[in-house]
Amino acid sequence: MWSNWRVQDSLLAPFDTWQQMSPDLFDLVIGNPPWEKVRLTRHEYLNANGDERHYGQEYNEFDLDENDYLEQKNQVADYVIRLRERYNLLGNGEPDLYMAFNQLSCQLVRQGGKVSILLPAGLIRSQGTESLRRFLFEAGRDISITIIENRARYFAIDTRFKFISLSYNKNDSVAGGDDTLHLNHAVGTTSGVEITGSASLNCKELAKLRPDLSIPEVRNNREWEIFARMVENGEDWSKKNRNGILILLGKSI
Repeated sequence: MWSNWRVQDSLLAPFDTWQQMSPDLFDLVIGNPPWEKVRLTRHEYLNANGDERHYGQEYNEFDLDENDYLEQKNQVADYVIRLRERYNLLGNGEPDLYMAFNQLSCQLVRQGGKVSILLPAGLIRSQGTESLRRFLFEAGRDISITIIENRARYFAIDTRFKFISLSYNKNDSVAGGDDTLHLNHAVGTTSGVEITGSASLNCKELAKLRPDLSIPEVRNNREWEIFARMVENGEDWSKKNRNGILILLGKSI
């Protein structure tokens, strides 16, 4: 097994590095990429250099070596430029590493091969991840998304935080595929993961209901049907003049 390990920056490694390992690319790519933006703040710099501190704590003139900090910050900025040159999904904001790893995973799997990867739940609902959703809908078939809360403490973060398990097969025009998004909800148990709800969403219908391809967190097919009817029969408030509308929210005593 050791002969197959590679110690490298996977995001910037030359593509022929992967082809040397597997000339026809890979049947399966599994990943749990870092969920963090590429940036360097004073807080992160000091923590990395052994200064234990918390967010919000004040800084003083003896906290950091300004020259070294600026040099490392410039190195990070150069790294961001190199990432953007290779991964167009990163956009113009602060780049998220998991978006680049998503694009790389799809590049490394062969046609018809499978990608399975853990991602933050923002992928299915955030405005900033629309380009990644479009990429996945175009590049993948038989897409399965399982929404999981962190209540079982998989990660050392807030237990209310949601993440997803994304699986899909790379599009193969010859093999075809199911034009259905399989959406699951799951919870962690003492013995593993238990599915608590499942819905099958037609991808073309989803695109009509949600042009940005954001995915409603429906828990079964009945909820999906109700959601679709609400959208089809509702009115788009963004196209209405909202002057004169009064909404009262109260509590009975």
